[in-house]
Amino acid sequence: MIVRPAKIEDIQTLATIAERSYRAAFADILEEDVLASRSVSYFEERFAAAWERMLVALSGQTPLGFLLMTDGHIDMLFMDPDAGGRGAARFCCSGLKH
Repeated sequence: MIVRPAKIEDIQTLATIAERSYRAAFADILEEDVLASRSVSYFEERFAAAWERMLVALSGQTPLGFLLMTDGHIDMLFMDPDAGGRGAARFCCSGLKH
């Protein structure tokens, strides 16, 4: 597993991970319309302006998840639901500068 800075070409893949992770995390507590408002396109738009502040955890060439930093704090930390239990979130955080 490696952590690297995000690239602009990662946006669609990371937006898909964000949508899947958001839906998996909140499906039991949020209404469907709220879940639907956090679509892939919603995240793509947000990440288009933020990709330079993102770190991506990869297994080989496959992104497992990412984090987004805003004003010195973690704004988002999303892992693909299928990648759970591999330590990708912890590994992604290890790429932060202290």
